[in-house]
Amino acid sequence: MNILHIINNLANGGAERLLVDFLPQLKAEHYNITLLVVVESTSLPVYIDELREAGVAVYFLKNSGSLYDIRLPFAINKFLNQGRYDIVHAHLFPTFYYVALVKQIFRRKERYYFTEHSIHNKRIDDNRFKYLEKWIYKSFDKVIVISDAIKYKLDNWIGTTEKTLTIRNGLNLVRLEQASAKDLSTIDGILADLDKKYLLMAARFDHPKRQDLLLEVVQKLPENFMLILAGEGPQLSNCQLLVGQLGISHRVAFLGHRSDIASLMKSVDLNILYSDYEGMSGVTVEALASGKPFLGSDVPGINDVAPSPLNLFKNYQPDEIAEKIINLSALKEGVLLDLQQEQSEKFTMKAMVEGYLRIYQLQERE
Repeated sequence: MNILHIINNLANGGAERLLVDFLPQLKAEHYNITLLVVVESTSLPVYIDELREAGVAVYFLKNSGSLYDIRLPFAINKFLNQGRYDIVHAHLFPTFYYVALVKQIFRRKERYYFTEHSIHNKRIDDNRFKYLEKWIYKSFDKVIVISDAIKYKLDNWIGTTEKTLTIRNGLNLVRLEQASAKDLSTIDGILADLDKKYLLMAARFDHPKRQDLLLEVVQKLPENFMLILAGEGPQLSNCQLLVGQLGISHRVAFLGHRSDIASLMKSVDLNILYSDYEGMSGVTVEALASGKPFLGSDVPGINDVAPSPLNLFKNYQPDEIAEKIINLSALKEGVLLDLQQEQSEKFTMKAMVEGYLRIYQLQERE
């Protein structure tokens, strides 16, 4: 079976990282897997190399430019005409709009799937888009959602109950287990001190992530608490300015994009994720598997992954969040860490692959 996945780019985001981990596992099941990336310039070369080394063919529609280009559906259709694909699987907006248009306008015969990675976007709940959204989503043979919360919201928004099914994201837990803790003193920008408590937030600097609000919490923590921020994105420069305004430059380290997040998670005293919402947070699962305490926002995508209320905080309450950070960062062992480990084992890449194989194999039987 020949399966084509299509995505906006391979930037430093959750859906992108997921595909880099997931597609090689599909390839290992003896399927021919191809990835079509709409824009190359905004993609991470390391992700491209990783996929190609695993035998996944990677192609690009354009080297650079905007994702909002009316010519893109025609370019996608031309690409499809050059290959013989049984399944076309789209990810993210606006690419999944283009793919739906291609199927409908050109009356394509491949089987079409879409994975909805987020519980919120600018279109949902806006009645101006409702009928268009219904048409777009119903163009796909199946819509896969990564959490029951997304399924509930999507089904109520556009009535896709008969088309949607939940397949939770999976992580390569073996790779996480094999990662070793790092000596933080060897990383530029981190002041190593035996008396310090280290916090890590690994996430893209873009909404819905709220590194800005976490910085306000850091200002309320004792001086021996240091925050490490790993990631890139459009809000990075604003957060760097905010650090200076809050007077905590000496207590915050910006590491940029990192390929060793699992090792960093094992090296700090507390992993934290401050966000307005998530689809299904892979960062949360990684943190739960790290062996270190995790603390995250009490929002969909995190609260349905975290095993205990002790792992959660209410957003916009900096004093209470600071108190929780102080308490959890002192935790070295105990029931909560055991619960975290047990919970992380429910989100395996193997289970995710098996879920996708079930729907793909329906194609073979039809």
